[in-house]
Amino acid sequence: MKIIKIKEKIQFEPTIAFLTPIILMTIYFIAIGVYPFGHNTIMTVDLGQQYIDFFGLFRDTILHHPASFFYSFAKDIGGDMIGVWSYYLLSPLNIIFLFFNKEHLDVAVVIITLLKYGLASLAFYFFGLKTSKVPPKFLISISVSYALSGFFVANQFNIMWLDAAYLTPLVAWGIYLIFKKNQTRFYTVFLAAILIINYYMGYMICIFAVLYFIFLASINYHTFRLLVKQLVNFLIASIGSALIAAFILLPTFFQLTQSKGTYTIKKINWKFEYNPFKMLTKFNIGAYNFDAISSGLPNLFIPSFLLALVILFFSIKKIELRTRFTALLITIFLILSLSFEPFDLLWHGFQFPVWYPYRFSYLAIFWLLILSLQTFEFIEEITLKQLIIPAIFFVAITSCSIFERKNLNYLNYPIIIVSAAFFVISVAALGGIINKYQIFNRFFPALIVLEATINAYVSISMIGFISHSDFAKYIQTTNNSLQKIKKTDSGFYRIGKSFERTNNDAMLLDFNGTDQFNSMLEPQTSTLYAKLGQPQSEGDVIYANGNLFTDSLLGIKYFLENKKNKPEVYKPIGTRMDVQNYGIKAKDQNIVIRENPYALTNGFLVSNKALKPDLALINPITNYNTIYHNLVQQSDFEDLFLPFYSYHEKLVNLKKKSSATWNTYTKINPAKPGKIIISLTPKTNDPYYVSLNGDLADHKIKYCVNGQNIEQDEPIQNTVVQSIFQNKKDQNVNYVLNVDRKELNLYDLSFYFMDSKKFLVQNTQLQHNQLKLTEHHSNSLKGNIEVKEQNQVLFFSIPAVKGWHASVDGKRVPIKKAFRNFIAIPVKPGKHTVKITYLPPYFITGLTISIVTSGGLMICLYLKRRKP
Repeated sequence: MKIIKIKEKIQFEPTIAFLTPIILMTIYFIAIGVYPFGHNTIMTVDLGQQYIDFFGLFRDTILHHPASFFYSFAKDIGGDMIGVWSYYLLSPLNIIFLFFNKEHLDVAVVIITLLKYGLASLAFYFFGLKTSKVPPKFLISISVSYALSGFFVANQFNIMWLDAAYLTPLVAWGIYLIFKKNQTRFYTVFLAAILIINYYMGYMICIFAVLYFIFLASINYHTFRLLVKQLVNFLIASIGSALIAAFILLPTFFQLTQSKGTYTIKKINWKFEYNPFKMLTKFNIGAYNFDAISSGLPNLFIPSFLLALVILFFSIKKIELRTRFTALLITIFLILSLSFEPFDLLWHGFQFPVWYPYRFSYLAIFWLLILSLQTFEFIEEITLKQLIIPAIFFVAITSCSIFERKNLNYLNYPIIIVSAAFFVISVAALGGIINKYQIFNRFFPALIVLEATINAYVSISMIGFISHSDFAKYIQTTNNSLQKIKKTDSGFYRIGKSFERTNNDAMLLDFNGTDQFNSMLEPQTSTLYAKLGQPQSEGDVIYANGNLFTDSLLGIKYFLENKKNKPEVYKPIGTRMDVQNYGIKAKDQNIVIRENPYALTNGFLVSNKALKPDLALINPITNYNTIYHNLVQQSDFEDLFLPFYSYHEKLVNLKKKSSATWNTYTKINPAKPGKIIISLTPKTNDPYYVSLNGDLADHKIKYCVNGQNIEQDEPIQNTVVQSIFQNKKDQNVNYVLNVDRKELNLYDLSFYFMDSKKFLVQNTQLQHNQLKLTEHHSNSLKGNIEVKEQNQVLFFSIPAVKGWHASVDGKRVPIKKAFRNFIAIPVKPGKHTVKITYLPPYFITGLTISIVTSGGLMICLYLKRRKP
């Protein structure tokens, strides 16, 4: 008898809600050959080029060096990490990455993605169960539709956003309890959770929480006094959530002011971003493609039956007028938010998104489904006449889609026809349910899920994915080379490369690198790279154009070269002719490891003259010479990098027009290639370089020297310095720009050589005055130094930012800036122990607030429960 009673209590509906989207998406992933069922991954765009590398860092931080939570030298030449963690890496499901090696992180991504689909459906089912009276079959279908809605399917590769999918319903349920049970603890906990896991999505949910509170207030209004009490509880709970999350929010907010926050829009245009009626086309099945990722309309798809219920909500008289009017105002606000620039910017923290527009549209979907739940409770009150309203709306969608078909490339007649068929079926089904035909109650939940599934399959099929074999092979071969270095050298140094998989290789493969692609990249770092002649853009820096001098300065002790030209695996980023000066440490069939004998890998003593000059933004060669002259007390007045004027320019199928600021090269015959051929005969065996700037931000300019291609990472938005040859004394050299464009503007095309003798003299002096490192971690360096002269500072090639603290012989000392960018510590003659440590600003303050608030809330909850 006990067994029978237990079985009767078991509820299978939540399990079905959880498993259904997981099973449906698993079937699709198997069908498209996702590894281990084929050679594909589900990684594309930023997931394959950025996030997967961060997950590698997540794994290494937890398992090997926890200090990387605060700072990492795998982030360009060193950068704060708490902002990266708070945006990308704090999902509780990321723990799954610990159980996979790096070659199979893509498999972990699949598992986590599927789990987030399932949790989204389960959370919505729970929300609907607690806040509505929808029958279980329909509630399951609505929950699955939420998980497979337009936003989540289109953004499954923005995996860190998907935690909002399952936390949004829980936050909404917490607000519901404020009205129904006068409870705030669940709202406080779930809102704090999303603020900790992903502050960006949490910010959007905070805005939506205000809207949902207003909506519930319109439903549950009894007296003004009670409403004020509920509002106070809501505000206190919201503030409490923020205080619990303060250990993440405070240091993250500071980092935003140093990085992404500096791009905040200061002038708002009061205009529509597009014709809002075009939004209707996004309710078609599969209204999505790759172009919509970078710039497109909001992803709003929900099954047509549920969309019909949303439209009907406003015509149901049994729902109080004030509630319908409030819902209408909220809906209008959301529509404007999805099309009117000021409201759009509000949801995005007053910054235009770089790719992935309308990132809050999942909240609009959640809102539509809330209205559909409300309507479902009164579905038997709907009359056949009321069905005219959704019918007209569906006709408007189809008509708009046909009209915009040529303007919106995700639309075609098959998509429009299939969508229209579901529109007709939905209206007919509503009519059948109204007339109490049981067949519709039995089978239509499955039809709702079918429409959501078709949309998911069609939408994802529009996107290409990274190959698992290429991903795994790159990790295996590159990591083999890195291990050869690490086994023989456990010191502190950086590693450069002539190739990459992504700009975040150092994070994935756990080494101190030089490159980064990151939304939390500090503009100061981008500016520094531009000053040093390296390609950079907002959120992206790459050390592709180094030279012997900058390699030495930045402590790049090892350099990896790809022996085999396999661009599908090893993407070339730059050609370095001057690294032939570095001896070969090891090599295999894929990669050559070179060791730089000139690398200044630790802190080293320089003249305090380095504290004075700044670096010019547009002239890297001048900056090299500025640094050279100010590193030591005694320096001659002749530059390290000297201009070379003896060259001849020859044009092929191009004509040249010069002005005061640039040279314009125009093709004579647009159908044929153009060439700029520069002939040089160097007088020394020194390394030679070309300083290059112009409208080169595309792949239509190719470079070569004596027929050998010179790889150049793009886009070029600033002056870069290419290494083109060495050891060519008295030999003729042709440097060629192959132009595959109608016109090319060049602001700078100048040739220089580096005086190797001067470089060696200074480098030897600096190497004799290096810090003897005794300890190094991800956020700290410690060592001993003997200072023999006055007026010296200890120089570290680490960006000097707030958060770094220095001590000399155990006493706190101020940190200065060398060349306005690098850490410099004044030291007096004598033997010293020096330590520098990084701690994110406001982390301790935030942690204290979080602990006090959490403790206070737990005490209050305990005392409340003890009351009789």
